[in-house]
Amino acid sequence: MGRVPSDIEIGEAFSQEEIETAFDTGFGYRISGINPRRDKKDNRYILVFANEDGPYSDSVTQGSFEYIGEGLSGDQDEDSPGNSALIDARSSDIPVHFFYKRAPDQDWEYQGLVDVVEYEFRESDGREVLVFTLEHKGMDDDIHVSEPGGPKADKDDEADPPETVEDLLDTLSREQLQEFLAEECERSPETRDRLFARFGDTPA
Repeated sequence: MGRVPSDIEIGEAFSQEEIETAFDTGFGYRISGINPRRDKKDNRYILVFANEDGPYSDSVTQGSFEYIGEGLSGDQDEDSPGNSALIDARSSDIPVHFFYKRAPDQDWEYQGLVDVVEYEFRESDGREVLVFTLEHKGMDDDIHVSEPGGPKADKDDEADPPETVEDLLDTLSREQLQEFLAEECERSPETRDRLFARFGDTPA
């Protein structure tokens, strides 16, 4: 779930049920802070929640901010499911989606994707806690799903489409070209016959 579901928009508020539906997941009785998940393709992603009624002011809604790790009592550790997931996200492309609930609202405002910049242990109230530094991605970094084909690009960033078949073939690697021709031959007997007539063989 590296892409933001199409019905989730930054700045909009969603109920727990709506979030569960959009991300095709479940939280049980209530939402916890750090929620590691896997999508239907077994890709990892993380849903992180912060509550104004907890230790988080609205400063977490912009720029970089600190987020306290998982574990309400005793020393926190790096091996708990939530903490280990955020640690993994620091050095990988695991997407981290961030939600924030303002008091006294009941719904969670989607804040977009965040990066895990660093983490460290600190002493707090007589115990060791993990403190993560998270940073909001820029608006251009948040990928929204608009079509099954992949993320939607801005029109200004779109490359001009090839004007001819020759132009298209020039953009393909040898492996891509072989795969393309093999698919075309399988799909169209006429194409296969034309290639055979011209080259004496068809792609393997």
